[in-house]
Amino acid sequence: MDFVERVLAWNRAAGNTEGEFNPRQAALYVGLILEEVAEMLEEFRGDIYVRQLAERFKRGEFDEAMAESDRAHLADAGCDIAVVAVGLLMSLGADVQGALREVCDSNDSKLVDGRLLKDGNGKVIKPAGYRQPNLEGFLS
Repeated sequence: MDFVERVLAWNRAAGNTEGEFNPRQAALYVGLILEEVAEMLEEFRGDIYVRQLAERFKRGEFDEAMAESDRAHLADAGCDIAVVAVGLLMSLGADVQGALREVCDSNDSKLVDGRLLKDGNGKVIKPAGYRQPNLEGFLS
């Protein structure tokens, strides 16, 4: 199974809707993207504003704006984020496919009886058996 198929399967296990517009879920994912950007910025002393904005998206404060958004524009941005993320991995000297497989394997360790547990905002919770990805071996 390739990376995209694994991510789709993982999202299905999370109960994410497919083939229909879900503003709450889409806003949550914008918040999760911002959370990852904030995590990345922590390497450079962080940006508390990005983390605060991420939390606001995850709590649902932008659900109405999401419902009224230009979805084609957001889809373009989402695809661009994926392309740029692969470029970052390449720039870091990573074995991109190996690193992505390792992250998928780590995400699969969040499964409990084939399901993912979520918090009140819909974010997946890391259960006791969760294993963080180890990407050191994928960096040159």
